Amino acid sequence: MSVRTNAALVVGGGYLGARVAKELRAAGLDATASARSDAGLERIAREGIEPLRLDLASLPDSLPKPYTAIVYAVSKGRDGDGEIAWREGPRRVLDLVASNPPERFVFVSSTGVHGTSDGSRVDEATPATSTEPSHRAIRDGEEIVLRGARGGPPGIVVRAGGLYGPDRSPIDWIRRPEFRARLGAGGRALMNWIHVDDAAKLVASAAIRGRPGAIYLAVDGAPVERREFWRFVATLAGVEPPVFADDDDRGKRCDPTRTFAELEVTPRFDWRTGLESLSRGGSSS
Repeated sequence: MSVRTNAALVVGGGYLGARVAKELRAAGLDATASARSDAGLERIAREGIEPLRLDLASLPDSLPKPYTAIVYAVSKGRDGDGEIAWREGPRRVLDLVASNPPERFVFVSSTGVHGTSDGSRVDEATPATSTEPSHRAIRDGEEIVLRGARGGPPGIVVRAGGLYGPDRSPIDWIRRPEFRARLGAGGRALMNWIHVDDAAKLVASAAIRGRPGAIYLAVDGAPVERREFWRFVATLAGVEPPVFADDDDRGKRCDPTRTFAELEVTPRFDWRTGLESLSRGGSSS
């Protein structure tokens, strides 16, 4: 049986997770965010959030207190273990809270799991069909969370699009020769982006008012062709636009209409206004 509290935990207090914790605090919850390293804990504390040391590879026997909401926002990182981050991590945290499950357990996933590449519309009910190994691992994590903790309600999944924002700016990326060298294919493929601050608001809202068992899309609702996006970025960066070839990839057109309505959140930025804000030195709110 779940004990009602005013506490929320974000497992993975990184680029997105720390912002989610701040949104939860602003909503009146006693927010905690976790990290493995001293540097991560110090960064969380500087944001005014209570830090908690957690290592998914060796979790403690219990958490410091019960939580009404848990957000799982763990990323694999460049050299991390996807099995731990996406499959075993959610399972282990759910097992850890099985005796006192939260009212809402939110798993931050990726729109990549849809696997759609013909330019068609994708919404919250569209089946996830990607067979790419990392997407399959993320999808397994989704299924674990949607089943929920033993005796608890089903979890909630938020599939995020491409994250960008302060310190993670496409305007900086396109100035790097090694990054530009990776561009060039799929010029007509639709991309779906979300400013990190808007993503944090959507994830936090899912933890506060999300429907157990629901899947939501954290995108700005303004799909854009890859060629158009990077041409705009190049203009803001003051560099030559990359040259794209066309192939069979058309991407997907994510439609978050239901997500915005259910979570009562309207993103502040679309990809164009978000990039313009970054070009002016806009920072996280």
